[in-house]
Amino acid sequence: ISFRPGTAPYVVAHNLLKAHAEAWHLYNDKYRAKYGGIVGITINSDWSEPRNPYKQEDVDAAMRVVQ
Repeated sequence: ISFRPGTAPYVVAHNLLKAHAEAWHLYNDKYRAKYGGIVGITINSDWSEPRNPYKQEDVDAAMRVVQ
């Protein structure tokens, strides 16, 4: 799939919300009456790139940020 530059985050967010809505409806239709629970969403979309991708210390630091 090819997207115009800068549009990928919007496509990802759109799909994330669609998946959440599908999960919510599934729970609401099949399980809420029996279990009475709630469904929520937490979005943490922090991202980090290494300052120097050839320096292992920077790569490790970037990985720690997104874990």
